[in-house]
Amino acid sequence: MEKMVSKVILFPEIQHLKKYEFKPLDKNYKIFTERNFEEYLIKWNMDKNFKIFSYSFQGNYKEENCDQLFMDLFRSEEVLQDLGCTSLINSKAKTEKQISIEIETVPCSLLSTDIFDRIYDRGIVLQDGTIRKCFEEYINDIVVADELRNMLLIEESDNYSLFKEEERAEFLFRIFQYFCLGGSLNQYEDNIEPYFLTAKTLYKDLVCVRKAGIQKKITIMSKVYKITVFDDAVPIYPSKKSHQQDFAFVILNSMLNEVIIMHHIW
Repeated sequence: MEKMVSKVILFPEIQHLKKYEFKPLDKNYKIFTERNFEEYLIKWNMDKNFKIFSYSFQGNYKEENCDQLFMDLFRSEEVLQDLGCTSLINSKAKTEKQISIEIETVPCSLLSTDIFDRIYDRGIVLQDGTIRKCFEEYINDIVVADELRNMLLIEESDNYSLFKEEERAEFLFRIFQYFCLGGSLNQYEDNIEPYFLTAKTLYKDLVCVRKAGIQKKITIMSKVYKITVFDDAVPIYPSKKSHQQDFAFVILNSMLNEVIIMHHIW
């Protein structure tokens, strides 16, 4: 599957006129406010380094203004402070190096978790949700000790082909996988349901849907982008380590004049 990736130069600035101003939104996400989800994040070692920031912006958004929006978003001092990127605030005076954002368009079309039914059909988990164990091995410092993580990470495994690459690229699938793999001190679940429930709950809180067309078909209106900020060719956000569990996404809900940034650092 070919990725749709673009690049936006942040610094040095070249005749940049600001178009969008961003103000923080006081938004509650269930995974941070409901006790059972908080306990899951602690158990998965994602309670400290998994963050979501929400902002409103003024003005009409059109798709051709996407690069402009990203430039304004990642030149906002308030946003950069929220993200822990304070070193970039002084980059306006930096001319010897190029600060840029790599922007990957992420498919976001799934309206249910039906895609995961085949995990049961293949016997990766039992009908009661119990995850089948396997021989332990390590992939990028992640413990693979069950058939679920085997399917998610090991391309040579019997079950990796259960999902096509375009399915694995879907935003919902990525969220599910991130929770399954967790942080560096993750305590894995024996049952798959907490992963399903947390991924589904967060997905519903992040994306915007509406009924469109004559048949009033429910359609996802959100645009999702995976981002990496580079100092020359060196990644600096979300992390300098480039671990697969280091991620940052921008969710654009233009109907609501809203931008959400979600990131995790391994």
